Amino acid sequence: MRFASSKELLHATPTLTASDPVIPVSPDVEVLFKEARRRARRRRLLTGGSIVATLSAATVCLFVVTSIQNADPDLPAAAALPRAALQAAQPDIYVVHTPTGTGQPGLVNVMDSGTGQLIRTIGSAYDPYSINSFQLSPDHTTMYYGQLNEAAQTVDLVIAPVDGGPATVMPDAGTPRLSPDGKYLEYANSAGGFFHVKDLSTGEVSTIPGPGGFENLAGSLSWLPDSQHLLLAGSPILLMGYHCAPQLDGAPPMGVCPVPTPPAASPTASILNLDTQVWTPAPLLQRDDGRYGTLLGPGTEPGTVLTMPNGPASPAPLPDHSFGPAPLLTVDTATGAIITTATIPDHSRILNTDTSGTNILILNYQQPDATLDRWEPLTGNQAPLGPQVDEATW
Repeated sequence: MRFASSKELLHATPTLTASDPVIPVSPDVEVLFKEARRRARRRRLLTGGSIVATLSAATVCLFVVTSIQNADPDLPAAAALPRAALQAAQPDIYVVHTPTGTGQPGLVNVMDSGTGQLIRTIGSAYDPYSINSFQLSPDHTTMYYGQLNEAAQTVDLVIAPVDGGPATVMPDAGTPRLSPDGKYLEYANSAGGFFHVKDLSTGEVSTIPGPGGFENLAGSLSWLPDSQHLLLAGSPILLMGYHCAPQLDGAPPMGVCPVPTPPAASPTASILNLDTQVWTPAPLLQRDDGRYGTLLGPGTEPGTVLTMPNGPASPAPLPDHSFGPAPLLTVDTATGAIITTATIPDHSRILNTDTSGTNILILNYQQPDATLDRWEPLTGNQAPLGPQVDEATW
């Protein structure tokens, strides 16, 4: 037996039979009834008009999206979602590297995002010699950071449980990048020319050659939001060793840094499909000066990345190693189109983003004493979290 739902009962139309009495309607009630029907008909017309307009806009958007032929058919296209709906909540913790003194390794501390209080210290022998080596797993259980192996002259990867358990070390595995879902770890070693992707659930490692000409490019690498694609944007402006780390204080760079050479190839951007292990060209946004922007991490929507354009059109770093107001773009990797544009706050420097790309840790140099701030590029909100640090992630 099926029972009518409340919605069916509400909109049901009664059927009169010959035996049903007909009650006459008073003139006043009939006037009110006609007025109610007139208002209901007007609401339907207005609603119908808005639906037609919405459907028309959606049809145009759908036509634009479906007209784009991605180089990789498995690569999802960016979706036109409301900006406010994409803002993620503030992560509950963040991890910082705080120097203890000049020339000292410093401490790796786990902090409470809400109170700014220290939760625990998970590392004290940390040397920040590896670019982009400070990573926290999306579930906030594991910390990854690079540590100099002076004897081997390589960067080892330290894997430390956030709860304070014993850490493990992966030799010669610098520049770690965790996929947004936390299932894969991409890293490079001193050999260069190859990308290594480790499945953290099985321990299996895939060694994948870079796209053609990668050895002659200064590459910037980022995961895409689906955790199945890696984007490499290269600039032929400078030939640079993969572990060459320029120092902000003007000291000689650390690592192997070949002498800059003239461009050997045109600027390039390629996307790696983890399933097929095939690189395909990507029409990533390219500046007029021939450079690609620095990739900061996955974007807020499918198929997008966060990028900070570099080159003469962007302000040069200020004496405090911060930037003036500079653009932060969300770029669709399938088309090169700019999805969103935000302005990085004046006198600040980006340290890291969360997995949603909507909460960014920045160093704020606008005050006499610099602070670590949370910045939301979608809303423009900015709030201090704690004192100045060398590195931070969440």
